[in-house]
Amino acid sequence: MYKTFIIVINLMYITMKISNSINNYKLYYTSLISINKFKKYNYYIWKEFSIDDDSFVTYKNNFLIRNYIDLNNKNITINCICKNKKIALKIITNEIKNIFSLKNILYYFYNKKINIDRYIYIKSFLLDYSDYLENIKNNLEKFTEILLSKKIYYIRSNGKNMYTLKINLIKNIDNKNDLINIIKLISNKYNIDYLLILSIIKAESNFNKFAISKYGAIGLMQIIENKSCADVLKVFNKKKKISVECLFNEKNNIDMGVAYIYILKNIYLSKIKNLISLRYLIISSYNGGTNSILKIFSNDFNESINIINNMSNDDVYNFIINHHPSEETKKYLKKVNRLYINYKNLEFNKKLCI
Repeated sequence: MYKTFIIVINLMYITMKISNSINNYKLYYTSLISINKFKKYNYYIWKEFSIDDDSFVTYKNNFLIRNYIDLNNKNITINCICKNKKIALKIITNEIKNIFSLKNILYYFYNKKINIDRYIYIKSFLLDYSDYLENIKNNLEKFTEILLSKKIYYIRSNGKNMYTLKINLIKNIDNKNDLINIIKLISNKYNIDYLLILSIIKAESNFNKFAISKYGAIGLMQIIENKSCADVLKVFNKKKKISVECLFNEKNNIDMGVAYIYILKNIYLSKIKNLISLRYLIISSYNGGTNSILKIFSNDFNESINIINNMSNDDVYNFIINHHPSEETKKYLKKVNRLYINYKNLEFNKKLCI
C-alpha cells in the first residue's frame, strides 16, 4: 500500500513537471512570436525613420502612431502615418491631449516590461521640465493651438506619408534670483531701467515663464507674436521670425519685451521730457498701446506730446487714471507703478529679491 502511494505521488510530480514545461514552452513560444511580430512590424513600418536607443517609446493603432520622449534632443515627438495632413492634424491633436492631460505624462509611455531603473532615470530627467509640462496640462486647449501652429514635418518614403510634431522640452528656472541678473543684463543692453522690467514681469506673469493668456500672450513679459514681435523685428532689422516656442525661453522673451519697451521709449514717446511721466506712458502703452494713451490727451500726435510736456508727472498719472477708456489699463498702471516703487525701496535697502 505504501509503495503504491509513493508511485502515485511520483507520477503526479512527473505529470506536473511535464505540464509546466509545456506551459512554459507555450509561454516562451507566444512571447517569441509576439517579439518577432513586434520587430517585423516595427521594422516594416518605421525602418526609414529610426529613433535613438536613448528614448522612451510607445506605439498605437497597429504601429501607425508612435510617440516618444527623446532624451538626447530633449523633446517629445509625435509621429503618425496616414493618408493626408487633415487626418494627421486630428491624430496629433488627439495625441497631445492624451499625453498631456494625465497627471504624469510617463503614465502614457509606461510599459510594465521596461526596466525600473530606466523608468526612474527618465522620471528624474523630466523633473527638470516639470513646470513646462504642468503649464501645458493646465492650459491644454491653448497650448494645443500653439503647438499645432508650428510646422508639422512631412516625409514620404516607401509609399508612406509620415507626419511629425516635435515638442521641445523647456527647462525650469533653477533660481528665480538668477532671473534678476538676466533682466539686468538685457536691460543694460537697451538702456532701460531694470526695475521697470522687473515690475512689468511681476504684473504680467508673476515670473512664470510658461504663462499664456487667453489672448495668446506668451511667457514672462506676455509677448504677442503678431504685435510687439512684429515691431521689434521691423525696427531692429531681424529677418528671422521668432517662433512661439522660442518665447518660452526666458532670455528670448525678456529680450523681445525690453526691445519693445526700447521702441516705446526711443521712438513712439521719444519727445516726452519728464522721465517719470515717460514711465507712466510706457507702462500704459505696454498694456493698451501707444495710440490709445496719446489720444486721451489729443487726437493730434504732436499736440498730445506738447500737452504732456506742459503737465507735471502727477498730473499725467491722474489724467491717465481718470480718462483712459480701458479699466484694465488703469489697473495695470496702478499695479506696475506700485510694484516699481516697492522694488525701488527694496533695492535701496539692499533687500531686492523676487
